[in-house]
Amino acid sequence: MKLLIVLSLVAFCAANEETDAIKLAADNPQKLQTLFSQFRKENHRVYQNAVEARMRMGIFRNFIKEAAKVNEEQEDITVGVTFFADLTEEEKVQYHGANVTEEVGDNVEQWVASEAPQWGSTVSHRSRYGAIKNQGRCGSCWAFGAVGVTEGFQSMSVGRYTALSEQHVLDCSGAGSCSGGYHVRALNYIRNTNKLAAASQYRYRGSKSRCSAGNYQNAMQIRVTRIWQARGDSNLASAISRGPVAVLLYNFHGVSVEGYKSGVLKSENHGPRAMNHIVVAVGYTSTYWELRNSWGSWWGEQGYFKHDRRKTNNIGVSDYAYTMDVSRAGQEEEE
Repeated sequence: MKLLIVLSLVAFCAANEETDAIKLAADNPQKLQTLFSQFRKENHRVYQNAVEARMRMGIFRNFIKEAAKVNEEQEDITVGVTFFADLTEEEKVQYHGANVTEEVGDNVEQWVASEAPQWGSTVSHRSRYGAIKNQGRCGSCWAFGAVGVTEGFQSMSVGRYTALSEQHVLDCSGAGSCSGGYHVRALNYIRNTNKLAAASQYRYRGSKSRCSAGNYQNAMQIRVTRIWQARGDSNLASAISRGPVAVLLYNFHGVSVEGYKSGVLKSENHGPRAMNHIVVAVGYTSTYWELRNSWGSWWGEQGYFKHDRRKTNNIGVSDYAYTMDVSRAGQEEEE
């Protein structure tokens, strides 16, 4: 317990130091330059020439000013410097990749809660997972969402976590590419093939390639029997109570998202050009959803984040949410 308290205090102090540094840099060119140099070193940024360096510095300056404003105006969230701080809007899009125009289709059933979870109850499947993954500059969040749900149910079924391959889904499912894709089609691919290669075998490359799933005859058996869509707060909470859910977020960008460090995110209206992203809902409380992202463990709360449960309709958490049934008996037969 003492170690936990010490680690929490260290994280709190570090967050306060970064918040103070951002506040100072927002109004002091010298502090800003120091912070920019530190950012470049920590993120291994090498620019082509002085012209690009000035351009990136301009983007970084605007990011810091917006971050300072968010920290001052929003008490429930802390933002800081992340790898997004010098990226253009076009580059940021590469870290998303959800398509929302698909039809649900006959292969998806509607999840209807037989009984709404008791208000005030808390659920978390976070312990079912291993390390947070990183999709990089490939719009493959749709694959990470589908695989994330599958990993969670697989872990619950057999009692141990195995990282499964997003590259397998990216290359072979026909559900999309690094320019975006459909998480429902990816889930259906997993159901139809009944297997996925381990991530350690079919390694993620961050680009779509020719399908080589046939090279992995020992791929893990995944007996998916049903795919469900859960719409609305009660249905989504009920679905999460039994396992993870892939959810689609829209309007998921801006400094509060890109610089997110901790706290409870609230929806922002970024207009019709809003980017789209898919993550995995792994838990909830009465006030927020607990979500697993695919931007690496150095973003957010070790790769996770909280989003205000009372604002779900503004970001789509409870609009395009999909989960599955996995046959435990089928898996035991394969072992």
